[in-house]
Amino acid sequence: MVHNSNNMKGNKKFFTWIIIFSLGLLMNNCGSSDIPNNDFLGQLPALSDMYQSKIEKIEERAKQATNINDAYKFEKIYKLTKEEADVAMSEYVIENLLNAPIPFDMDDNDIYEIIEVVITEAHRSQLNIKGDALIKKDIKNKYGGFKKYFFAYIKAIDIEGKMIGEPSVMSVSMRKGDPFIAGIRISLTGSIGNLRDFGSFEKILFISKEEYDKIKSK
Repeated sequence: MVHNSNNMKGNKKFFTWIIIFSLGLLMNNCGSSDIPNNDFLGQLPALSDMYQSKIEKIEERAKQATNINDAYKFEKIYKLTKEEADVAMSEYVIENLLNAPIPFDMDDNDIYEIIEVVITEAHRSQLNIKGDALIKKDIKNKYGGFKKYFFAYIKAIDIEGKMIGEPSVMSVSMRKGDPFIAGIRISLTGSIGNLRDFGSFEKILFISKEEYDKIKSK
């Protein structure tokens, strides 16, 4: 049993070094100056596409595996590559884009006003964002009490004004003793993706629930 355990640890370390080495070569071959840069998201879209393409190639190789040992190896490489991609994307945000503002626009409404939208984290296909908002009127349910949750609906558009990916939802829950009353500021959290498609990202649009539902129903 000890012998098998040591083999497993050795295999994991071996595959880890394979991933680190191969991704290092990939980054060196595609120097940072050669990676496409979005004005607001930096190299995140290009990095996302690069990692996802690599993962897809590993998946394809795994499907073509002719024996259990090869299948096992590609499964390990697949898992470690995903982990490495998430770490690399997160580190890129921390080093370059943490709390960086994202351009946004919204229709006038009497419920809330967005003050700022910033980047908080990224994974291989997803960008997490936070939005600070001012509540303009008390947000109550149909029974007259304060709602426990508040939602804002968003979609991303490119430089041509076309929607990128799918619309999404940002939300915040009401803290005890801190209802959604007019005049308070809240912090909404949410995400946008698939990040690999955001090379021409221009801004976030805050839309109505009706528009969100209409898009989702298509």
